[in-house]
Amino acid sequence: MIRSTKLVNPFAFAIAAGVLAASVVIIVKSARQRQDLSRTEGSSTRSASREDKITPVPELHVLSTNMIDENVMYADGGRKQNADVRILSPPDSQYTQAVAKPGKQGVLQLSLKFEADGSISEIAPLAKRSLCGICLLPDDEAKVISQDLAKTRKRDGIEVIGVDPRAPQSRELVDAAVAAVKRISFIPFQSEGKPVPTHGLVECVFRLD
Repeated sequence: MIRSTKLVNPFAFAIAAGVLAASVVIIVKSARQRQDLSRTEGSSTRSASREDKITPVPELHVLSTNMIDENVMYADGGRKQNADVRILSPPDSQYTQAVAKPGKQGVLQLSLKFEADGSISEIAPLAKRSLCGICLLPDDEAKVISQDLAKTRKRDGIEVIGVDPRAPQSRELVDAAVAAVKRISFIPFQSEGKPVPTHGLVECVFRLD
C-alpha cells in the first residue's frame, strides 16, 4: 500500500502542474487580448476625434495684386501698356471686402508673390496687419477707428478677432490659409504684353463658431 501511494503522488503532482501551466497560458493570452483591444479602442477614439475636428475653410479676399513700385516700373506712370493681375479662382475675390457677420470670425492676412508663370510663391502670414480701405478690421482695431462700429458689432452679436500666426493655437488656421492661397488661379500682371511677377496681399476670413 505504501508503494502505491508513492507512485500515485508523483502522478497527481504532474497532472496538477500541467493544469497550472495551462491556466497560466490562458491568463497571459487573455491579458494580451485585453491590451490589444484597449489599444485598438484608443486608436479608434483618437481617429474619431481627429475626424470630428475639422478646420474651417477660409473665405478669401485678394486685397492687392501689385506694389506701388512694381506698378511704376511696369506701367511707367501709365506710359506703358499694362494689364493688372486677373484672379480667376476663387471667383469674386479680387478687391472685395469681407463682411462682418453675426457670430465669431477670425481674420488673417498673408503676403504672396504672383509669379509670371501663373504660380504662387513667397506666401507669408503677417503678424502685423496692413490697413486698407477694404480690410476686415478685428474688434480691437475697430474700436480705435470708430467706437460706433464697435458698439454696432456688439449689438449685432458680431465678434472679429485677428489670428496671430505666431501663436501655437493658430497653427491649423495658418496652414488652412496657406493652402487656400496656393489654390489661387490667376492671369499674371502684363507689361508690354509680357507676363511679369508682382507681389500682393490676401485676407483669409474664418468662421470660428
